[in-house]
Amino acid sequence: MESLEKPYDEYKKCQAEIFIGTKPLKRTKIKCFLWLPQNLSEEPHFYLLLEDHKEYEHFQDLLEKHTNTINLKIDITFLDGSPQQTHLIKKSYYSGSVATFIAKNWFEGFVKFHFSKHVLTKAAFQSSLGNKFRFFISESELFSSSVSIEKHYVGEIRRKVISRISLDIEVSHFDIEYIYSDQYIGDNESNILEITPRFPIRSLLAFHQRIKPIADLILVITSFAERRRLNWYKCDGAIGNHLYDIYNTRTLFYSDKREARLISKLAFKDFLKNTLQKIKPGNVKYITRLLRSYLLSKEYSVNAKIILYSSIIEKILKRRFQKKSDRDKKQLLEEMHVYISDLSPIADLIDTRNYIAHGDEINSDQLFKHYYEWEKLVERTLLQELQWNNLSMTDVHIDESKPYGL
Repeated sequence: MESLEKPYDEYKKCQAEIFIGTKPLKRTKIKCFLWLPQNLSEEPHFYLLLEDHKEYEHFQDLLEKHTNTINLKIDITFLDGSPQQTHLIKKSYYSGSVATFIAKNWFEGFVKFHFSKHVLTKAAFQSSLGNKFRFFISESELFSSSVSIEKHYVGEIRRKVISRISLDIEVSHFDIEYIYSDQYIGDNESNILEITPRFPIRSLLAFHQRIKPIADLILVITSFAERRRLNWYKCDGAIGNHLYDIYNTRTLFYSDKREARLISKLAFKDFLKNTLQKIKPGNVKYITRLLRSYLLSKEYSVNAKIILYSSIIEKILKRRFQKKSDRDKKQLLEEMHVYISDLSPIADLIDTRNYIAHGDEINSDQLFKHYYEWEKLVERTLLQELQWNNLSMTDVHIDESKPYGL
């Protein structure tokens, strides 16, 4: 079928119930071709197949005049009629259609939608999976494993983990028993963050409250250490009596250019363990948002980066002093023991921020000098907020020597 974006065999062929909000579009189910992603760069989507021209025209009219989003429920059953798998897709967006009269009484109308929110796939529970969640994450130079594969002459494949990130006591205060890095090697090789909670997860709400925030925290800390944004595109694990696949299709994935890491590869494991151990459960959301603010700068101009860096200092200032005036920033840096002796006076850096905010002209040499100093200042401040005061194995070290492993 040439109307499909991917090869025909890659799609799940199923019957779907269509909802606009919570209201069913029609009583009968519609033929559906569902395609779920295998890596970070691919777009999850589905096609509805409408084989009646009048029904197709009515559906097009509905999309144009009333809504361009629909919800989808797909139940896949065993031969005896018992449920095998359910796909729940919320807020799928219309992205085009193709209509063809193949013969006089043979019409095919393919209507394509892509997803904007989490996609849930629910299947019968398999006890062999245990109480763990696997997050398939983007490529990472620091949060990764080294795995060797041996193929036996009888066809058996043996995998041996040579090195990995392993956390236990460092995350026990989050009610997490183990966290590992792993590597899945198959048709689609994947980097994996594996989380085993101390207690079973009984609902999707519990997953979003207890598991997802910890995965997001680890990835944002690793992103900060790499100066490159990482994320997860799929998670699988047991919730209640079902196995779930959760697709993180709300998130944009970036191809940030590689640059010198902030944290040396030799120090990363200690950095991650120390940071996680010192973050209180009540501060998880605050630290995650703070580091995400920093990571946003990767797509900003120099002027916008300086404004953003200043706002990050102000967020920390407001949390500690309940205020965020410029005159308090020097006191904040002193109390946090942020090393600033090799930088311009903080008042001069603030002046440059103010010139940008007011649209005043700035000497380009001064602008770029202060931009690099703002960046160094913010990274050192964030390291102190994470209670990591050893700058010797970072790219914001104090002396002129460059640490090994950046």
